[in-house]
Amino acid sequence: MMAEDEEPQIVTRSSDEKGSFFVCESISDTNVNKGNRRVVRVIDSVPTRVWNSIKDMGVDGDEDDEFFESIIRYMEARERKNKEEVRENNTMIP
Repeated sequence: MMAEDEEPQIVTRSSDEKGSFFVCESISDTNVNKGNRRVVRVIDSVPTRVWNSIKDMGVDGDEDDEFFESIIRYMEARERKNKEEVRENNTMIP
């Protein structure tokens, strides 16, 4: 409950492309930075998790794990770049 002399918090409503709404009572740079760090951690762990899944299926190589993870990291970056180009050009990849 708010005190009488306290100003009400501003609630911002926004809509995404799909038309769904979300409410954000308060967001700070700290909140954004924390969220960004979480996303980066997840993205950074993908090559290791993918390579571990591949190894679990019985695939192995002469190189160390770091080598294969770097290949997966490269493929992920290439895919993100291609998707961005498609978005910019609004075209389909054949």
